[in-house]
Amino acid sequence: MSHLITNDNFLHKIDQIERIDGLCIFIDIVDSTRMKFDGAQVWIKEICGTFSSIQVRLEPVQPLKTIGDELMYFIPESEIDALGLTTLKIFEVLCDLLTFDRFEEVRSVRIGAAWCSGVYPITFRAGVSDYYGLDIDLCARLCNLAAERELIINEALQMKLTEDFRKLPDGQNFHFILKLRGPWPMRIKGIEHYVNIFKLPCD
Repeated sequence: MSHLITNDNFLHKIDQIERIDGLCIFIDIVDSTRMKFDGAQVWIKEICGTFSSIQVRLEPVQPLKTIGDELMYFIPESEIDALGLTTLKIFEVLCDLLTFDRFEEVRSVRIGAAWCSGVYPITFRAGVSDYYGLDIDLCARLCNLAAERELIINEALQMKLTEDFRKLPDGQNFHFILKLRGPWPMRIKGIEHYVNIFKLPCD
């Protein structure tokens, strides 16, 4: 539940907020602007089909919000176990999404994902959940850096995935993590230091 921040309660609220960790994901439809030249019946149907396919595959996780032709997810660490999931399981689904444009009415996507620390569960609008923090902004930047059918993650998520992978006796079934490439140190807009990123390109 996000804390509502207003001018009247700002100083009182901010001291009471407990920051949290969690997994942030941005999934963007590739060439969504160019699609608009195909006519409304075509692009609306394809965006709807793509969003629906993403949500079916990521159930029971629900998107936090839609930003144009992009879906944003944030799953607090405490909810991952409660949903019967692991970070590694979610990652494998994201990797599978890179190849699902082979189906009719589903478009190619690019994905940014980051393990986020010190996130503020706050909102500036009543009745709307949201999350803010430097790692949330970083995740959005990673999505913007990704090419078509490519997933980019931060080093914190790579470490989390490796930890989960090593705990599993059937780890060999989670093959996408073995295809991650990196790290590459990158300068990213708005971030004062170099960020190590890892990529998973679609085969």
